[in-house]
Amino acid sequence: MAQPVVLLGAGRRDVCGEFPLARIAAVRPVLLVDPDPPAWARAYMSGHLAADPAGEARTAEAVLRYTAGDPVGGVLTWSGEHLLTAAQVAGRLGLPGMAPETAAVCADPVASRALLLRHRVPTAGPEDPEATEGPLVSVEAVVLDDEVRIVALTRTTTGPPPARRPLRHCVHAHDGLLHNRFLRQCVERAVRALGLTHTVAHLTLRLTARGPRVLGVAPHLPGDLIPLLVERATGVDLAGAAAALATGGLPDVTPTRQRAAAVQFAYPAMTGRLTDLWLDPAAGHEPAAERMVLTRRTGDPVTAAPARGRHRPARPLGGDRRGRRGVRGDPASHGPPPDGDGDPDRGDVRGLIRARGGGAGTSRRTDPVPPSAEPARPCAGRGLSGARTGPCAGKAGPGSGRPGRGLPGAAGRDAGHRAGVPTATPRVVPGCR
Repeated sequence: MAQPVVLLGAGRRDVCGEFPLARIAAVRPVLLVDPDPPAWARAYMSGHLAADPAGEARTAEAVLRYTAGDPVGGVLTWSGEHLLTAAQVAGRLGLPGMAPETAAVCADPVASRALLLRHRVPTAGPEDPEATEGPLVSVEAVVLDDEVRIVALTRTTTGPPPARRPLRHCVHAHDGLLHNRFLRQCVERAVRALGLTHTVAHLTLRLTARGPRVLGVAPHLPGDLIPLLVERATGVDLAGAAAALATGGLPDVTPTRQRAAAVQFAYPAMTGRLTDLWLDPAAGHEPAAERMVLTRRTGDPVTAAPARGRHRPARPLGGDRRGRRGVRGDPASHGPPPDGDGDPDRGDVRGLIRARGGGAGTSRRTDPVPPSAEPARPCAGRGLSGARTGPCAGKAGPGSGRPGRGLPGAAGRDAGHRAGVPTATPRVVPGCR
């Protein structure tokens, strides 16, 4: 039997965490380090260590005591808060992982941006206008030693300022940006500047008029169901790759699909308490949707996005998430997305949502909630949201642009867009074009 992988913290978002946890548990036993494991995670645990991953020294000692009689194969986390703990535990056990110094820098946005600037990696800080102008994309990469393999690219559509909450993620196996050498070079330089090795990395970039700018680097699995979208669109298992790297294995990142996948989020239009919530039964017959998930329950307090101006009410595009819809598409008739030089809210994004918009409805009514009421956290519901899949047209992305020295398989390919969605009616996205 394979040695277990130590997972530091399952998280509290079952919608986001159940898919990667299930994937990891399918290939390795999972020893979960968590003071109070959520109910949804217990089915995937082979063992449990009641310790708080935030307590670096105490957690490291607890894991060392446990492994004295039961060796483990690797240490893994998908929380930026636990990166340093994971690095310390892996280092003391002699297992693959980041150096504690690298983990500390990656966990500190200010320190990581300073290091990127020192290595002349183009970045955009919160105070920089370039941080909010231009298409928002993220690169899903697998790093083994000095090889950076781009597995997929996710396009994101956000809501209006000031919240700019994510509304939609979309992954396309043949995104034109996968052929963009400037984007690839920016990603490789960022990874090497931070000293990342043996990890799955999620790099967020803004495509500006002066070229790509790095907004952030997360050396762990991304959230928001992006691993699910990548798997549906390309067949590459990011969670399995993360487990393989953590245990010293060689992940196979060979794409087995050439499709498109997207997830779309719905938000409340006003702050209040949820009194009614229902799904149109016809949603189950929508061919474009794989899953629709409600992340709120009747009685939950919800908050809308902040108003755009002093006298302007909040639009139904921010605040707490009420639901998610996963879709999968057959974009062969549309072709791959463009190379990212244009506005992601133009025709290519509208093409994602035009066919069956509003096919399924979600109704909700809210009662006012006192300002002191504690809003419910996002993703507090049950279940998974999925992705729609289908064959794609176009050429495969080149990935790292060099012959693979370690990672098997061609470079991944992916594209994404996010599109706006009314709070009461999550829309079906038939495919990417």
